[in-house]
Amino acid sequence: MVRYLAPEIVAAGWQLSLVSGSVGATGDLGYAPEFFSPLPVTVVDYTPAMDVWRSGGDPFFVAVPLQPSFEDRRGAPDRVFASLDDADFERQVSAWSHAVRALAWRRRCWPTCTTRLYLRVAFTIALHSAMQFARGFST
Repeated sequence: MVRYLAPEIVAAGWQLSLVSGSVGATGDLGYAPEFFSPLPVTVVDYTPAMDVWRSGGDPFFVAVPLQPSFEDRRGAPDRVFASLDDADFERQVSAWSHAVRALAWRRRCWPTCTTRLYLRVAFTIALHSAMQFARGFST
């Protein structure tokens, strides 16, 4: 959705800055700068997390963890949102907060600029809050 909506936002005269997860390098399908080209993008690099997963480790127990999935898919590197614990969630918040702050500093507007985040990030926070609430009722 962002890939198709963003050029229209720019064409309407609005300034746009994207923050996106990315895997790999130039020429790879998951490389965000090419996927969103010609739009500028700040990358949250999932490549180290994928390398950890490929070597049998947990791609959520790294400084920049993979984004969780809405689906529980056996054998996939990304886990379903509902499986995140507090530590997993904090690593998500830390990685994305760092990327958004870095973007704001480059635009020379931190901390006064307003940054609108992709809906999925807001949904992640709401979902985590709901999970914590539900855990309070578990037996």
